[in-house]
Amino acid sequence: MTVWPQLRSSRTVRAGRADGRTLRLGPMDTVLADLSVSVVLCRPLGADRLAAGLALAPDRVPVFAGRLRADRDALRAVCDDSGVPPEVYTVDRRLGALSLLVQP
Repeated sequence: MTVWPQLRSSRTVRAGRADGRTLRLGPMDTVLADLSVSVVLCRPLGADRLAAGLALAPDRVPVFAGRLRADRDALRAVCDDSGVPPEVYTVDRRLGALSLLVQP
């Protein structure tokens, strides 16, 4: 067994429809554009159930499954349902034991 996370599944989750809107983003959006949610910890959950739940978000907020596009004058969000690429990993340790391995 290894202490490193093992990839269990990877896919692209889409809402299944796109309205095609393009939203011009403001200065604060530009500052936050490079920040992403890289880790979400949750109790054991099947990958299919996680994907089904995640597919609800872009259906309600289309920009979540869009992409950023830089134009000459602004940063824009294109609501094209490109999808969200969740990856599911398993770890053979408890969270408390993992925190000892990751030192700031």
